[in-house]
Amino acid sequence: MKIAKKMNSNIARAALTGTKFEPALQLFMSSTAIGYCSTVDVPKLLKVLKKIPQYILLGLIMENRLLHRADIDRVSEMKDITSVRASLCHTLQMGSVNISRTLLANQTALSASLTTLSSGETDKK
Repeated sequence: MKIAKKMNSNIARAALTGTKFEPALQLFMSSTAIGYCSTVDVPKLLKVLKKIPQYILLGLIMENRLLHRADIDRVSEMKDITSVRASLCHTLQMGSVNISRTLLANQTALSASLTTLSSGETDKK
């Protein structure tokens, strides 16, 4: 992570107006420092900022979206993408398993009823 020199709102306005980062202008009310990194590791960012108490994290641009502090905390608590994908696959699979069970239960009940009915007719003869 790299932290740029402090900027005031005039420099930020000149640099960010007309770009995809224009919503970040809300954060530049006074002298502000900008940090940037090449990875998307929010828990690591928060860990680094704990070691530098003079900096206060107001916002974060992640995947072209401006996140406020509450959003940043939610993102940092998320699991890694692999475990989220596994959880999603499990959830999607459970729906098909439940449908399969339901369809099979009806078929089994129908088969049992037909077996009972046919054996009852055979006993009457």
